[in-house]
Amino acid sequence: MSVRTKKKKNTGQRSKINKNKTVVALPKAQPLSKAALEHICSITDPFCAGAVGSKYMDFGSVKSLAYPVHGRFSLTTNATGQASVLLFPSYTYFPWIYATTMAASVATFTGAMTAGGNLANVDTVRVVSMGVKIRSIVAPLSASGIVRIRGFAPKNTGNFSSIGITTFNCDYYEDVPINFCKEVDVILRRTDPTAKNWRTLAEMSSTANGDGQILPGFGALMISVDGGPVSLASLDIEYFVNWEVVIDDSNALAQVQTSSPSFNPTVSTAIDIVSSTARYIFTNGANQVAGYIEKEAKSALSSLLSAKMSRIAANAGRVAMLVD
Repeated sequence: MSVRTKKKKNTGQRSKINKNKTVVALPKAQPLSKAALEHICSITDPFCAGAVGSKYMDFGSVKSLAYPVHGRFSLTTNATGQASVLLFPSYTYFPWIYATTMAASVATFTGAMTAGGNLANVDTVRVVSMGVKIRSIVAPLSASGIVRIRGFAPKNTGNFSSIGITTFNCDYYEDVPINFCKEVDVILRRTDPTAKNWRTLAEMSSTANGDGQILPGFGALMISVDGGPVSLASLDIEYFVNWEVVIDDSNALAQVQTSSPSFNPTVSTAIDIVSSTARYIFTNGANQVAGYIEKEAKSALSSLLSAKMSRIAANAGRVAMLVD
């Protein structure tokens, strides 16, 4: 026996729910942009390939030139097995100054800085990033002593003339046995948002103990050998300074200047987060730096995008209630 079922009559009318309800689609989660991650890393990791040619995002239309400076020098101990050098971004001079004297583990920086090669006819400059690689060049059987690393906060006139190399009155620090110093990488920290401000060369006037050369927004880094081999070149120090410069039209290089990347508030905020919260000293080389910075960049960008999506979803919910 077959059972017949009664078909519902199609009235051609929509259901009351579909007729009266308006559906507001919530935004889908946005994937992390490769370009955004690369830009964050290029600003916060001075050792990555993208740091060469990197520029800050800007609201303005001023054209500028990315100008990377890369060099190295050695640090030689004195008759007591000590040595110290102070590093910081400097456009007019080489970005370091050796300790004039070392006594009772106190480094005195009273000498004049050495003029360095730089582009001519530059009107204004700003530092994008700076990093230092420290390597022991002492024979393993002769290796002794400690490499003391001290990073300092904002510039204060005259505060770098005399510094104890074992001090903990600093912004960040690390002590590494010289025989373990295969490659220690240090990122100089931005100390405040003024690091992004353009500076004239006249603002970097004094050559004595770096005073006047240390730009607002960046601190200084002191690297010392304590208890090392006597009167011996002990450390190879390699530095990377990534500048952004504005060149006067009297220099032909002005013709190759380009505009800065367009300002993106989310990416810019992520850069600030990574710069202010990330580590600055890495004892296992540049690969450790790259992996860590990428992880921090992804975390900062994901957090900001999630917050953005939450705000959009909340606004969509309010819109839905108003429509209903």
